[in-house]
Amino acid sequence: LIKPSPGYKPDPVWWKDQIHQIIGAPMLLKRLQMPAIFQALALRPGMKVLDIGCGSGYMTYQIAYDGAIAYGIDIIKMDDYYIPENLRGKLTFIQTEGETMPFEENFFDIILVSEVITQVTEPEKMLTEIKRVLKPTGSVVIIQPLDRRGIREDYQNNSGFIRFMRMLWTI
Repeated sequence: LIKPSPGYKPDPVWWKDQIHQIIGAPMLLKRLQMPAIFQALALRPGMKVLDIGCGSGYMTYQIAYDGAIAYGIDIIKMDDYYIPENLRGKLTFIQTEGETMPFEENFFDIILVSEVITQVTEPEKMLTEIKRVLKPTGSVVIIQPLDRRGIREDYQNNSGFIRFMRMLWTI
């Protein structure tokens, strides 16, 4: 059995599924980032992992394939996300906002926040929720490019990313 390409997202149509296994995530940049991201995640079987702003779910599927129990949340509609038989019970998608998460306290071992911080209007609320649902021994992996504006302009404009990072230092 050949291991699917990084970012493989299953499809219920068999021939489309075969193509997806070969090409993986269609976004080249995300495919290039995945090895470093998964090294930072340091997944172990059975860990509960939350992917905030999971979008199409490429990273969330990969988390589940790597043996963790994966949850993906996003504000987009997720009713039609296909979950293959071998991932049932290991993969869940929920439509919600990062500022209000439907999980118990101390639920997750790891939380992935990939390219989301600048999209959230109130990052303080999201950080509070992350702190609430993360186990005391858990970790958060944040991936956020600074776009083309650069660091100086982000600081001058007090961007959502900069506000979020300043909050992390105060915890």
